[in-house]
Amino acid sequence: MMQALNLLYNSFFTFNNKGRLTQHWPFFLGLGISLCVFCFSVLGFNLHYYPGDLIDGRFNQYILEHNFLWLTGNIDAYWNAPFMFPEKQVFAFSDNLLGTMPFYALYRVFNVSPETSFQLWFITIHILNFICAYLCLYAIIKSSWAAICGAIVFCGSIALQSQMGHAQVFSRFPLALMLWALWSYHHTKSLKALLMALVFWVWQWYCGIYLGFLALVLFGVTLLISFIHGGFNTFKNNTLGYKLRFMALPFIGLLLLLPLLIPYLNRAQQVSMHSYNFIFSHIPTVASFFYSWNGSLLWDGISTWQNDLPDFWDHMLFPGSIAWLGILIWICYTLANPHSSNRFLVYVFIVLFFCFVRIGNVSLYTCIYHIPGFGSMKAIQRIINVHLIFFALGIAFSVNLLIQRIPKFKHLIGILALTVIVCDNYVYPDFIHRRKKSESQKRVNYLKNKLKQVKPGTVFSYEPHELKSSGADYQLDAMLAAQQTGNICINGYSATSPGAFSPYWANPNENNRMAWLRYNHIHLTQLLIIH
Repeated sequence: MMQALNLLYNSFFTFNNKGRLTQHWPFFLGLGISLCVFCFSVLGFNLHYYPGDLIDGRFNQYILEHNFLWLTGNIDAYWNAPFMFPEKQVFAFSDNLLGTMPFYALYRVFNVSPETSFQLWFITIHILNFICAYLCLYAIIKSSWAAICGAIVFCGSIALQSQMGHAQVFSRFPLALMLWALWSYHHTKSLKALLMALVFWVWQWYCGIYLGFLALVLFGVTLLISFIHGGFNTFKNNTLGYKLRFMALPFIGLLLLLPLLIPYLNRAQQVSMHSYNFIFSHIPTVASFFYSWNGSLLWDGISTWQNDLPDFWDHMLFPGSIAWLGILIWICYTLANPHSSNRFLVYVFIVLFFCFVRIGNVSLYTCIYHIPGFGSMKAIQRIINVHLIFFALGIAFSVNLLIQRIPKFKHLIGILALTVIVCDNYVYPDFIHRRKKSESQKRVNYLKNKLKQVKPGTVFSYEPHELKSSGADYQLDAMLAAQQTGNICINGYSATSPGAFSPYWANPNENNRMAWLRYNHIHLTQLLIIH
């Protein structure tokens, strides 16, 4: 951690006599470009939009607001959120985003609206992703321009357009720090570096459970390959104290995770895991990584050719041609050079890539699926969020290779590389998966007006006469209105739910509501029905 703080200070806060930054000015240029062409392409410079749709986008806003209300003492029982009444521990049905709660709370403390705070949280997470990717890449490649070019891809790759509806995977900055710490451990065999890697992995869990699971595989593969590349001999020949401290690290990680895991372990006993046959179609194919999001500047020609895949939009994982070119150069050059210090990272990427891809009916994910907990995951395509740090490494390596050959033109090379990367990954705003903030506010305000004269703590059910879109849209309307008025709703949406709730989830009406309440042996003498 001190190394990270020192690098931050030396990189961004070194001034000359005139008060200007003397080092790493390209960082600010890269961050500014990244914010403009990615963040504000999504949000609009006037913040009229939010990422995702009326369902998952707003659900993640609900989660962050719930965290803030709990943090400020407005909610007593954290896991018993006031939706899906009378189900208990409903927050254990999905992610909780606790790892990034302070960044959202920072804006809410100053009375910024929940919708705008969600947008500002998105911007903050993007900046953190960029900074941490830069730190990781700069530590490994030792070139500011190269690290910036890689960070642009890590934060703004065209592949991330397919992830826009899943705010729980936005926070990837601990993953970059984890890889940096693992890289440091490989070269120093320092247990402090390995402990920091473990802490960053735990932090990634608290930021998002999906990426916590996926980061576990990255952690395990990296440590295994590091052991093969000399780590085992170091361990074998070291002192007993070193060995005991090493073996204690998994228990430290488990202790740090327990407060998060216990509610989910209890919930896992009540819900079934996905079968391997069910999730098989969600494992990316090789073609998925050459299947682009539609509406891009350059790649619309490969944006429809895999539309026959189930949930095809999640398979749009093309990271850009420059990313593929960069990683191929990195792999070929490194494998051809037996003395390369980062050769083991190439092996990590190759193993990781083939762990999460299917070729025909064969996939190594068959083995990973049997690790406890992995059966709960369906959207395996989200592995692209992990792969991008390696695509960023490939680009950084390739740009640095060019700069080393023509060092006096490094600024020109860096600016040209940034320009090409931006064009390669640019998606026109009209094609981005986003919705107008005012649309959500209008829908929620309709219900809030209905609840104006209602005493806080009232249980209500929102049952529109007609559904003009997905039933989940209306469930989120009710959840957000209940949250903002201090009431309780039977309506609910989450990653999953009890099977008996499913009919009401799809169509909130009287029959489905009564069936749900009968299932729970609940008879409400006072229930507010809103149409």
